[in-house]
Order: sequence, then structure tokens, then C-alpha cells
Amino acid sequence: MAVHETSCRGRFPDVKSKCRVEAELSSPFPLTGREIALLCAITPDEKIRAHEIADRIGLSASRASRLLVWKQDEKDRRAALITLSAKGLDICTKIEAVKCSCEERLLSRLGRENLKAVKKGLELLTAAL
Repeated sequence: MAVHETSCRGRFPDVKSKCRVEAELSSPFPLTGREIALLCAITPDEKIRAHEIADRIGLSASRASRLLVWKQDEKDRRAALITLSAKGLDICTKIEAVKCSCEERLLSRLGRENLKAVKKGLELLTAAL
């Protein structure tokens, strides 16, 4: 799965969830937390089936249809492939920037050694899950 070029996704597991990202995003984008999760579940160059979205985040893709493009799957005409619309891609890029900014604010409060320890601890915790 590709990751946004400017993405900080994956650097520190779940650090961004401690940020008030949803609150920061609610004013510029009239989206629910679930719609934001949906946009973040699809990378810009990804084509995904609706059931895969539901598996990832437990939300129907139809909830954010204005932000998605549906095309028939040439390999399986019974299925549709979903990609981000231009508007969805624009919003997703801005969401990622807010998330990275929030993460940087949190991480700037730690010294280098503490940051290494936190990263190692989060990696161990993630591996144990």
C-alpha cells in the first residue's frame, strides 16, 4: 500500500490518536470522525473494494460517496473499485498535514533519548497486539 509522499503515517503507532485531530479537522472539513477514518484508509493511488473498506474501518463507503469515485472492476464486473475523488484526495492530504503537525507538537516535548524509548515501547506494544 502506498503512503502519501508527505506522510508521517506509520512512524509512531497511535501517537496521532492522542492529538485532538478530529477537533482540529472539524472546522475546515464538515466530516465526522468515521468519514475522516474512511479517507485515511484509502491511499491516493489505491483502488479498493467496498467490503475491504468495511473490513478496515467498519464503515460503509457510501457514507462518504461525495469524496470517492466508484468504477466497475474490469476483472470482476460484479464488484466496484473505489478511489479517492479529487476533493477526497485534497481533503485527505490536508488531514495528513494536520495529523503530522499534531504528532510533531507532541514529539517535540520529548528529548532524543526519551523519543527513542517511546518509539521502541510503541513498536513492542504494536507487535504484541
